[in-house]
Amino acid sequence: KVSPDKPLLGTTWLMDSIGNGDVVGSVAADLGATLRFTSDSVKVSDGCNTGQGTVTIDGATITFSDVVMTMLPCPTVRGDIPGALYAMLDGSASYAIEENHLTLRSGDRSLGFTAQPSRIKVPPDKPLVGTKWRLDTDYPRGFPVSVPDRISAWNHFDRHGRFRFDDG
Repeated sequence: KVSPDKPLLGTTWLMDSIGNGDVVGSVAADLGATLRFTSDSVKVSDGCNTGQGTVTIDGATITFSDVVMTMLPCPTVRGDIPGALYAMLDGSASYAIEENHLTLRSGDRSLGFTAQPSRIKVPPDKPLVGTKWRLDTDYPRGFPVSVPDRISAWNHFDRHGRFRFDDG
């Protein structure tokens, strides 16, 4: 069964690969580099710093301009992710979507992204109040970042409807 292609606009795209020529390397999902497009803008996260810019979409080409990023010191080793991402966001790139995978290409460089679920589906047997929910995605400064499995963080609503957070 073939799934329909995810839309470019409104989908959160999580980086899963970096390519240079014929060499393509995978990117760990917990590094959290993402893109999210609207008809005229892009929100960017390299897994630590966040930003946004202007886009013009013409056919299968995206032209990036005025991309501005925060410049926070980042404690984790992120390898080539920031450099590859920032280089792709400087000028024009072609794009292609196959089912839930987005590929951006500019010259010999490519970046691959996987579409992230747009909504968390709650089973009907799990009420919001009284259920303990494991935090798997955080949204610092409005950008989705995966919470690594090694971090245990939980949220719940108590019987009075108050939101509670437990980081242990």
